[in-house]
Amino acid sequence: MTLTEAEVKRLESAITEAEKMTSGEIRLHIEDHCSVDPLTYARKAFERLGMHKTAARNAVILYLAILDHKVAIYGDKGINNTVGLNYWSSIIEIITTDARNGDLVSGLEKALLELGTVLKKYYPYKEGDTNELDNTITYQRHSTS
Repeated sequence: MTLTEAEVKRLESAITEAEKMTSGEIRLHIEDHCSVDPLTYARKAFERLGMHKTAARNAVILYLAILDHKVAIYGDKGINNTVGLNYWSSIIEIITTDARNGDLVSGLEKALLELGTVLKKYYPYKEGDTNELDNTITYQRHSTS
């Protein structure tokens, strides 16, 4: 499955909207395949994309292995220590529920906006906050383990 240009714009708009609520940074990263635990790949993508370099250590990556139907969320130290790893499962459930109903893009959009809401509780947007990471969706066609 490949996202259409309209779907990409819709998801990137959701990232932008989510980040208007928070000083946190959110990124959607898509790969074709994931042969191991998707959280491992999410962590590797997080580091490879330099997401660990945000000032408040409050970046979150939503990782999707689109052909293998795997999803994971990985947050930097600042947010994981605050929110806890178990919270991410409720956001993943949003994605998987909509995907099972044939609308993956809606699930991703809802999940991105929910990430903004979660981050807002702990890292609210403040005047002068800068967007430290690009809001475009990142892709890697073939994962490396």
